[in-house]
Amino acid sequence: MKRFLYTLLIILAALPAFAQGPAGGKGQHRPNRGRMPNVEKFLEDRTKFVIRVMKLSPADSVKFVPIYREMLKEKAELMMKSRPHMIIPGKEYHDSIYTSSINAEAQYKIDDAQLDMKYLKKFQKILSPQQVFSYMQAEKMFVASFMHRERPKDRAKENGGKQ
Repeated sequence: MKRFLYTLLIILAALPAFAQGPAGGKGQHRPNRGRMPNVEKFLEDRTKFVIRVMKLSPADSVKFVPIYREMLKEKAELMMKSRPHMIIPGKEYHDSIYTSSINAEAQYKIDDAQLDMKYLKKFQKILSPQQVFSYMQAEKMFVASFMHRERPKDRAKENGGKQ
């Protein structure tokens, strides 16, 4: 379950990287091939959720949202950088591959925590301590609500297809 949560958090962090759209301009269409949901809608929903839970005023939102989006983009880039080190659960690898993956995952957690600290400092410059605390709670609530939506599928798998 911890591995699933970690993987989901990585996916959530990566979504902003896909929001840039296809290369080459607005006129081109790239079908999503059923792999990615509407990332812009997801980001908008996530941002609205966080703002609503934080109870930010419009003035505070104007200051917060650009920094928040910048943070999500950096987290996505970090996740994409660490992605080549991921292995497929259940598949057998040489011990050196497992070791490399373990080290990369630990380094990712360190780098992600450093990003959190960097942006918490930025948020503290524009928001009150109570608002920053609310932001942290809102992020946890968002992940929990996302996990709750996914839970019935997981239970079905764990119970052999029965819910």
